[in-house]
Amino acid sequence: TVDELKELKNNCKIIVLSLLSNYERRGSKYFVQAMREILEKYDDIGFAFTQRSHNNLVDFEDPRIINLNMIEREQMPNYFSNCDVIVDASLYHGFGLPGLEGMSVSLAPILTDVELDYAVNGENSVLIQPKNVEDLKNAIIQLYEDTELLSKLKHNARQSAISFDWDKLIPKYVDYFESLIQKFDADKIRPNFGYEKYLRTKNILEIIESTPITQQPLQLTKKIQI
Repeated sequence: TVDELKELKNNCKIIVLSLLSNYERRGSKYFVQAMREILEKYDDIGFAFTQRSHNNLVDFEDPRIINLNMIEREQMPNYFSNCDVIVDASLYHGFGLPGLEGMSVSLAPILTDVELDYAVNGENSVLIQPKNVEDLKNAIIQLYEDTELLSKLKHNARQSAISFDWDKLIPKYVDYFESLIQKFDADKIRPNFGYEKYLRTKNILEIIESTPITQQPLQLTKKIQI
C-alpha cells in the first residue's frame, strides 16, 4: 500500500522502483540480481516493484522490499511518487513507457541505453548497458550517494515528461519508414526485420509467448494527468 511505501521511505534514504516481468526481454533478472547484491551491503536502500504474475518470479522476505503486485493505472502516480528512482532494465524498448511514466512524477530513471528518444544520460537519466548487473548496481549506488545528482535528475526528468509531445516524435517514425521504402525502391532489397517466422507460420500459437496474459483492470484505459 501507499502507507507501506511511506513507512519504508522513513527508514531508507532512497526507494528504487521497477516493473518486473518474466519475459526475458524485460531484463528483470538483472535488476533482481543487482537488488540482491545491494541489499547485502546497504541497510537504507529500499526497493519496490510491481509484478504481472508470480510465474518464475519469487517473493522476497526482506523488510526493505515491497511487492506492489498489479497497480491500477490511475493509482500509479500515487505509488510512484513515493519512490525516488525507477529502473527499466529491458534488453530493448518498444517505446520505453515505464521510464517516462516515472519521470512524470519526478523519479530519476535508470534505463538501458537502447535508443530512447527522451533519455539523455547525465541530464534526465542514467543510461546503462543491457544485461550488465554491475552497471545497474553502480548506477543505483551513485544516485544513493550523490544527492545533488539525484535531485538534478528528478527535476529534469519531470520537465522532460511535461514537455514530451507525441506530435514531435511521430514524424521521426514516419521519416524512418519512408527511408526504408526509398531504400527498397532503390536497390529492391527488402529490409530484414527479423519477423519472417511470423509470416511463414500457419499456426500463430507456435510463435506467441507461452506465458499467460494477466487480465488488466478496466481503469487501464484512463489517462494519467501530468
